[in-house]
Amino acid sequence: MPVALGRPEEAIKQHLVAIDDARSVGDRLVELAAVNNLGEAYLGGQRPDDAAEAFARAQRLATELDDAFERGRALAGSGRVALAAGDPAGAHSDLHASLAHFDESMPEAAAVRATLAELGRSGAG
Repeated sequence: MPVALGRPEEAIKQHLVAIDDARSVGDRLVELAAVNNLGEAYLGGQRPDDAAEAFARAQRLATELDDAFERGRALAGSGRVALAAGDPAGAHSDLHASLAHFDESMPEAAAVRATLAELGRSGAG
């Protein structure tokens, strides 16, 4: 994935294409996953406002489509945006809420728990 390779702008472009492609064939689940991925790419590209918008959009879509996993991803992303913005209370709230959408054995849950633990150690959460 380009964002993991330090190329967030390339990842952003790829996810925007994926969203358009998913819409063109009416695949809302793929669109939802791509919107969450777009939020991750924006966050990796130091574009927190765009990331917040993408994650909010993903939360709406996930709720509409009743997709718990993608809703958890969107909440976790929103929590990381809040953390980056210096809002530890908002981060804690979103991160904690995301855990309800993941099985505790999922790597996503482990990542959220690690971030919450770090917030607790820093006294911010």
